[in-house]
Amino acid sequence: MVASAGRSYYLLSVSRDHVLAARSLGIVQACHGKQGPVQRMKPGDGIVFYSARQQIRGKDLCQRFTGIATIQDGDAYQDSSNESFRPWRRHAKFKKEAKEVDVRSVLPKLACLNNGAVGWGRALMRGVVKIGEDDFRVVREALLRTK
Repeated sequence: MVASAGRSYYLLSVSRDHVLAARSLGIVQACHGKQGPVQRMKPGDGIVFYSARQQIRGKDLCQRFTGIATIQDGDAYQDSSNESFRPWRRHAKFKKEAKEVDVRSVLPKLACLNNGAVGWGRALMRGVVKIGEDDFRVVREALLRTK
């Protein structure tokens, strides 16, 4: 669903360690650096991050929303800092005040994840899920809650 003013919203499934790295770099990267997902994102689009695991190759579960960002001006670009891995990225501004939120606390309110019905996690296996403005707001409010 494209929201007012042409904004789109995405839920990215990314390990927690990669979300923290992306936040420190001010970038968004999806699906192991593939071009397509970040190419479709436009300046002003909202991104929320879900982390099933603490580390990309680790077994420790996280199961939390771990970040929120807005795509900044500029096009998608291919990072060239490593010759053997050249991921596609976009510049993003993260809300550094965001606090991590257990997915179970908002699942019943998220249409994009079947309101927490059995199998809700399957949608996240794609890595990038385009979500509606209402779902984005639910996660944003939970991440930015100051209590």
